[in-house]
Amino acid sequence: MSISGNKSIVVRRVFAEDLDSELLMIKEAILTYPFLSIDIEFPGTIFKPSKQVIREGNPVINYHYMKSNVDALQIIQLGLSLSDAQGNLPDFDFPFSYIWEFNFKDFDINRDYYASDSIELFKRQGIDFEKNKEKGIDSKDFAKKFWDYGLVFNSYGLKSIT
Repeated sequence: MSISGNKSIVVRRVFAEDLDSELLMIKEAILTYPFLSIDIEFPGTIFKPSKQVIREGNPVINYHYMKSNVDALQIIQLGLSLSDAQGNLPDFDFPFSYIWEFNFKDFDINRDYYASDSIELFKRQGIDFEKNKEKGIDSKDFAKKFWDYGLVFNSYGLKSIT
């Protein structure tokens, strides 16, 4: 499916029980689709710069605010897509193209920091925090398996576009 193609895109929602099989699919697809795009969802922004700091636009200060938020918050989801140089997504010889949504168990709405408006948006988008807590992927397991499957620093020629 090219960017202008007509194939429907299927989001493969991944929980702990599916992690190995989905990473194996990704490992196979990387040979043909070496461009990687990742989107990570955190429960909002809890450390915000003042309007004056925003107006100054200092990239070092902006980085520190972003890093502080990432360090303090737990991951909820990681979206991943692969493509070739023409923007085609993997289809595995099916009539659909595929992208992945990895759901993590790390975030606990009763324990962790979050921005209320972000949580409400995620709920409206269908994120089930209880299901993630029960069936989600532990982020440390994800990182280890991503490494073990050769998806980090591999010889496949993976190219990041984000």
